[in-house]
Amino acid sequence: MTDRSTRSAPGAEPGSDADAHVGAAPAAPAAARTVGDAGPAAAATGTRTRLRRLLPTAPHTWDRRRAARIGVHVAWPLMLATWLTYSVGRYGFAPMDQGFTQALTWRILDGQVPHADFFSPRPAGSAVFHIVDFVIPGPLMLVQAWVATLQFVVSAIALTVLVTGRPWTRFGPLLVGLTAAAAMVNLHMWAAMTWHTTDGIFFASLGWCLLDRGLRRDSAALRRWGLFLAGYAVICKQSFAPVLLVALAMLFLHPRRRGSLTPRRVAGDLAALGGAGFGYVVWVVLGGGTAELPDQLLGTDGVWGRRVLTLMPEMLRGAPQERRWLLLFAVALAAIVVARLVARRPGDGAARRVASWADPAACLVATAAIVAELTQAKMIFAEVAYSCILWWMLAGAVVVDAIVRRRLLTGALPVLALGWMVSLSYGYDVPALIGGSIALTTMVVLWRGAATPAPLVVAAASPARRATAVRALALAAAGALVLGAGAVKLLDVRDGYGYIDGGRPVLTQDMGTVSPEMRGIRTSPGDRRYMTQVRDCVKARPAKWVAVLPDTSVAYPVFGLDNPFPMDWLYYMEVKNREAEKLMLKRAKELNASGDYLVLFQTIDVRFVAVPGYVPKYVPPNQPIVHWTDRNIEAKVKRELKGEVFSCGSFVAVWAPPKK
Repeated sequence: MTDRSTRSAPGAEPGSDADAHVGAAPAAPAAARTVGDAGPAAAATGTRTRLRRLLPTAPHTWDRRRAARIGVHVAWPLMLATWLTYSVGRYGFAPMDQGFTQALTWRILDGQVPHADFFSPRPAGSAVFHIVDFVIPGPLMLVQAWVATLQFVVSAIALTVLVTGRPWTRFGPLLVGLTAAAAMVNLHMWAAMTWHTTDGIFFASLGWCLLDRGLRRDSAALRRWGLFLAGYAVICKQSFAPVLLVALAMLFLHPRRRGSLTPRRVAGDLAALGGAGFGYVVWVVLGGGTAELPDQLLGTDGVWGRRVLTLMPEMLRGAPQERRWLLLFAVALAAIVVARLVARRPGDGAARRVASWADPAACLVATAAIVAELTQAKMIFAEVAYSCILWWMLAGAVVVDAIVRRRLLTGALPVLALGWMVSLSYGYDVPALIGGSIALTTMVVLWRGAATPAPLVVAAASPARRATAVRALALAAAGALVLGAGAVKLLDVRDGYGYIDGGRPVLTQDMGTVSPEMRGIRTSPGDRRYMTQVRDCVKARPAKWVAVLPDTSVAYPVFGLDNPFPMDWLYYMEVKNREAEKLMLKRAKELNASGDYLVLFQTIDVRFVAVPGYVPKYVPPNQPIVHWTDRNIEAKVKRELKGEVFSCGSFVAVWAPPKK
């Protein structure tokens, strides 16, 4: 018998497409090759070989079945993202947050350099990436909703690939259903809007996934693209800096790494990992922001994920329902440990037979506790503790897996780390944005080592053809059931609650009547009235420079306005750096000298514009403006401006014509 190891392609995984070349004609012996053989054909072959090395994977012989499978797995994420955008993503509008990323992108497209020309307490990697929102044809706010939703779907897929080790194009119907449902739970009540945290999740998960595949296949292209994307997560938000540590741990400690760690390979890998950060720093330095860069990024208050790490004791003390599911899950984990340790013992005694049945039974109980936790969760701002509970469930499953399988370096650890990084936020300090993926990871960790009772194996294997059909039908039905349950849960959440807006039934106003860039977005009458007032005020007193203070970033990209101030979003949790106040007041003085400006000061809290009757039709010119920042920067800016003061809708405005 021929030794298979001498016929398989180097570096090919068992069962991979590289094994398809087995049985091909053997190459000519080296001694039989002559100098005359090295003609144009040999040169062309060498060129093709070098080109193939630049591709993530070598070209394969395509057949109809393979093309159909890949087509299906490309289509379903796009279809899911489109359906989610149509069903929930286009419903709800939050003038406080939505459009914030596009406002920064609008500045960059105008030639401004982050930190040098505008103030930012975080890197502007998200704003650079979301230039794509302006490139894709269609209304800007609807396009960005689709892009953001697609990011949720792709992130869920990448984390599933990382945890299961299964290529994306090899997902079966059950795994597709579970991943799609995880994406819906990740989205929960969150607005379908581009955001630095969701961008960090997207780049971290996709980067780790590609890095993992590249290490398994010994593919330099996959590995280095993964490292580059992991590094890009850091320039979206500095709280994702630990993504670099996880990537380095994968690079040097991956249990299935192929290829040797040569100095040249390590140098190239490290250059790819730091490429995004290095390029960002060079851009800012060349733009004149050398001193401002560290001051703005390091001048904010720190966070350490307190809520994730301390919420568990609170749940155990004051939430009986949460305590019940946690206790059930803990008992199931203990049973899994005992069953698997007993099942590893030699012999075929009664204890091992009982353990072979107790193991999957305990996994079912643990899975039921996870599903119950998700089912009872309201998934709204006021009640997002469920995601912290899920995080601790995953931590417990990782500990059990380490005890039983004696393996710690698994794909579950990056997911656990990412959940903590996601919680490093001022306003949303929980891992809910990957809550579904955390739940799916926990299930994978528990079921991966589950014993299968022998009688069930025998029953399922005979007759073979019938067993295969029944198994395929059962998996398809289970996938459809999971997908349907996730969709029902998401729609139920959105019918009763929206992100700083009402539920879907009350979102009847089409924002396309306010601006073509918001066509297709459905919102409440209050949101539409507020944005209509912004538009009408801008039209009433045209000016070169227009600002809305303290917070309506979306106005700049959707109305095509140029903000004269270095900040679009005076969010009280972020404007801690005194440099921000100095820059705002300095620019106000410059406006007095040049004129040609209109500044709209809010007299209402933009968080509540969706409340019926909250947005007034008119306020007097002496109406107090909203006090949003700790040092009341808004009032100080208003005092500096010497233009005409008048009222416009719910705003107190200051306008000045151009200086002659």
